[in-house]
Amino acid sequence: MGAGLHKKLFNRLAEADQIDWERASLDSSSVEQPPGGQKTGKNPTDKGKQGSKRHIVVDTGGIPLAVSHSAANTHDSKVLEEAVDAIEPIKRPRGRARKRPKKLHAYIRLRTSLDLGRL
Repeated sequence: MGAGLHKKLFNRLAEADQIDWERASLDSSSVEQPPGGQKTGKNPTDKGKQGSKRHIVVDTGGIPLAVSHSAANTHDSKVLEEAVDAIEPIKRPRGRARKRPKKLHAYIRLRTSLDLGRL
C-alpha cells in the first residue's frame, strides 16, 4: 500500500474515531527473503536460511498502525522502539494528532534490559 494512501486511510479512520489509542499490540513473524539486502539474516527458526522479520503494530481492533522490517536473526527487543516510532501522527476529531498508544502489548523474551519508560 502506498504511503499516501495509507495516511489518507488513517486520517479517514481517525475522523470517524475508529482508531483505538488505549491499547496496541506489537508482534512479528519470520518471512522468507531471497539472499542479499540489508535486512536479511540467518533465520533461527528455518534451518539458518536467509530471511527477514515483519513487525506490525495494531490497535485493539486490528487496524495496522505501523509495519517495519528487520533481519530474521535480529532480536525483537532491538526493533521495539523502531516499530513504535514508525507510527505516523494521525489526526483526530478533537485535540492534537496522536502518535503513541497509551499501552503497548508485546511478547518479547528479553535478553537485555529494555527501558520501556522512554517509549
